[in-house]
Amino acid sequence: MMLLIVVISVIAFALLNVFAKNKVQTMISLVFGLIFVLSLTAMMANLSAHFGMEKTTTTTTKPLVSSSDSDQLSMLLYQPLGDGTEKIYLYRTDESQKKPKQTRMDHVTNHVVENAKAAEKETKTTRWTYKNDVYRFLFGIAGNDEEFIREENTFSLPDSWALLTVDQAKN
Repeated sequence: MMLLIVVISVIAFALLNVFAKNKVQTMISLVFGLIFVLSLTAMMANLSAHFGMEKTTTTTTKPLVSSSDSDQLSMLLYQPLGDGTEKIYLYRTDESQKKPKQTRMDHVTNHVVENAKAAEKETKTTRWTYKNDVYRFLFGIAGNDEEFIREENTFSLPDSWALLTVDQAKN
């Protein structure tokens, strides 16, 4: 909608400015020029600084199933990256899952809490969402609603679980 306002205001400004014969038409032309500048500024603020948007965090908790098919030991697997400070965790949330899922790599923080009561994965996902329907109506064409910001995963493991690298699990 904001794009439509920009187009209409620039056309109205141009037409009224070209054909202005009195002060009223000139003033209306300046009003459309001001609308054009303000709407363009609002569009740029929405795209660059998320004007009209707020951060929304959703939390989901799912039970964990051992990453390995082994009946002997329940485990959560991870693959260290680079110097070992970054890790990709491989997990399953359902027995029917053939292959484990992996955590994302960009804008993700992973934590492991040991000595928990139950094996579960808590995910907090933060996204940009429009503050209300007016902003969604004005800026919805930009396609930036529900834009991903970051994710925080917390893996809670009871004492009976092991935390192993992929290489350790192969041996």
